Amino acid sequence: MARTAAARALSRTAVSLGRRFDVRLASAADDEEVRRLLREHALPGDIALTFEREPDSAIAAAIEGDVHQTMVACVHDVGKIAGIASRAERNVFFNGQPARLGYLGQFRTDLHGHRVGALLDEGFGFCRRLHEQGDVAAYLTAVVEDNHAARRLLCGLRSSAAPRFVRAGGLVTLAIPRARRRVGLPPGIEIRQGSVELLPDIVACLERNGRRYQFTPRWTAEDLLSARRTPGLEPRDFLVAIAGGRVTGCAAIWDQREFKQVIIRSYSQRLARWRSVVNLAGPWVGVPALPAVGRPLEFVYLSHVAVDDDRPEVTATLVSEARRRLPAGVSYMVTAFAEGSLLLAGAGRHRTYRSVLYLASWPDGQYVVDSIDARLPHPEVAIL
Repeated sequence: MARTAAARALSRTAVSLGRRFDVRLASAADDEEVRRLLREHALPGDIALTFEREPDSAIAAAIEGDVHQTMVACVHDVGKIAGIASRAERNVFFNGQPARLGYLGQFRTDLHGHRVGALLDEGFGFCRRLHEQGDVAAYLTAVVEDNHAARRLLCGLRSSAAPRFVRAGGLVTLAIPRARRRVGLPPGIEIRQGSVELLPDIVACLERNGRRYQFTPRWTAEDLLSARRTPGLEPRDFLVAIAGGRVTGCAAIWDQREFKQVIIRSYSQRLARWRSVVNLAGPWVGVPALPAVGRPLEFVYLSHVAVDDDRPEVTATLVSEARRRLPAGVSYMVTAFAEGSLLLAGAGRHRTYRSVLYLASWPDGQYVVDSIDARLPHPEVAIL
């Protein structure tokens, strides 16, 4: 707790004056520039996307962890923000036990070529100072599988200031379209809408199933009722599977469009050529439509997915009910499971995107990376 308090204190004062860049923690006055960088820099792939945070990046930042720090790097003696990145801390399950884990993400920069290396060197030096006064030993990060340049950069870093990145598994993100028809309920399974009264059982379900995986957030009832930690999420947004009078699975429909947006910036030549065909056939084959360039993806997250024994029929029932209950104007929902997870079998028709998970650590956290057991990863995609 002392390190966490120190990290919070540092967030108000820290500045690193480097040779080429002045790195510091963002203030409210920087928010417009932070949002500009997110808006102008798309992540590559067959579908190039920008992950934006309008109208205030602090709203989305708060869901990533109880400690969140946005770092900005300004060109020395110029003052213009040239890059951003974020560092967060939160409670998770690791090797079956409650633990603290960090998250590194949101790296965006206007720079190119060798200047990126210099920015990373000075930026990671500043991030290490935050780490040394923080409360975690290692950090999770996720990189889209198609972003080969970012993956090569992270794994090939030669900077003495940077942490070491080690692959920690694959994550399959699913875009599941809206549906009208209900899948028949398995014998003995009942689906109920969540409520404040069911919240203790929902938390217990999340707790016991979170222990079976790596990196799963540890949720409390207070988290799930907090307008800051889970904005836009209410107990009634949960779907609860009950068997024999006991909660055996849950999932939530979490609409984050008021503070997080994903915008189409371009399509690969192949996908652009076939986009009209995909959109025409989509309703018949059960895949989401591809919006025009510049338009947002209208989706919600299927979050907080926990199913006892990963029973595919229970997962399929929760997914089916969620598909029927999507808010008006929403085309599909997004969730993510580990490669090889039994939960994938219950997802139904979907479009798939893949990411690579890495654990990052400086020397004082290498023991965490070395100790990881064979549990599959199950981070919450809605807060990454």
